[in-house]
Amino acid sequence: MSISKTRLVTIEEALIAAADPDRAAYRVAMSTFMEGFKELACEATDWEQLRPWAAEQSKHLLAADQALADWSATTANIFYKGGEEGTELALERRSKLELVSDLFRGTEVESLVEACRDDEMDELYREQALGFAIDPPDWVPPSHTWWRWQTFGQV
Repeated sequence: MSISKTRLVTIEEALIAAADPDRAAYRVAMSTFMEGFKELACEATDWEQLRPWAAEQSKHLLAADQALADWSATTANIFYKGGEEGTELALERRSKLELVSDLFRGTEVESLVEACRDDEMDELYREQALGFAIDPPDWVPPSHTWWRWQTFGQV
């Protein structure tokens, strides 16, 4: 499927804005950036054709390192506040981070993104997803193991 150039521009603009030192501003920008990745996933985009674009955007993501770390910490805070709704939101945020991780793999910011990932947290996410019977939305690929994946009535 074709990638919307407008969508890529919107994502890039959000990423550039995420380098703003103002916490409220960078939170809004990082949310827009992450939502853009969800939209790309909904388009069933071939990530390989986006890798050159990601390499170009690496410098912007590097400049937005504080916003990325804040995104990850906020995701954990949402999760720890508890409840099914908070868990589902944290799972979606974690999947958006993984989409970013997948696309920026092999770029200069790979380690920056990887530092926001935590296998122990992923296991906690999975336990809650199973407990609340939360299945992933259509845009989430099966490699995101922190969700409950159900096949033919089996968990």
